[in-house]
Order: sequence, then structure tokens, then C-alpha cells
Amino acid sequence: METYVREAYQTKSDEFKAKVSENQYVNSEIVPLIKSQVNNLKRELRDAGMQYMSGDPYLIAQTQYRRMSPDFRKYATVKFIENNGRSPDGSNTADLQEMIQLGKAYKEAIR
Repeated sequence: METYVREAYQTKSDEFKAKVSENQYVNSEIVPLIKSQVNNLKRELRDAGMQYMSGDPYLIAQTQYRRMSPDFRKYATVKFIENNGRSPDGSNTADLQEMIQLGKAYKEAIR
């Protein structure tokens, strides 16, 4: 691909070449393509991971909890302790799910 883009640059006018270097031209063509390919791969990996986890409530809860912002996680932890009189157990699916609900409720309340 890079060779093709470099060859395409050589067909450009001298005026164009005076304003845009070969590396600038190649980077402007190649970098967005590479970023797009990487993003597509990440999306595919994320989708595959979610399908893998779809049968395990603990993995789903753990992933949802990790995706909450740190502020909402802190709030959920404090509320959990307030409601249950104990610290949440990160290896307990029910505790994670309760904290997710607390975080989501707080997020909705402050909107």
C-alpha cells in the first residue's frame, strides 16, 4: 500500500510537491487507514469477548463495573457499605450487580 501511495505522489504536479512532502502525503493516506483497521480489530475483539462472556453473569458484572467511571464506582462502594453494613466482595456477582445498579441510579439522578 505504501509503495502504491508513493508512486501516486510521483504523478503529482511539481507545484503540489513543493507544498506537500512525500512523507506528509504518504502519512496522510496511510495513517487513517491503519487507525481504521486497528479500530475495526479492537471492535471485533470486544464483540467476541462479550459473546464469550454472555453466559457468565460474574464476567458480565465485572466488565460492567470496570466500565463505570471511577467517581461512580466510589459512590457505589460507599452506598453499598451504607446499605449493607459491610464492604462489597469483588468476587461476589450479587455485590457487583448491586454496585452497578447503585452507580447507574446515581448517574441518572445527577443528569
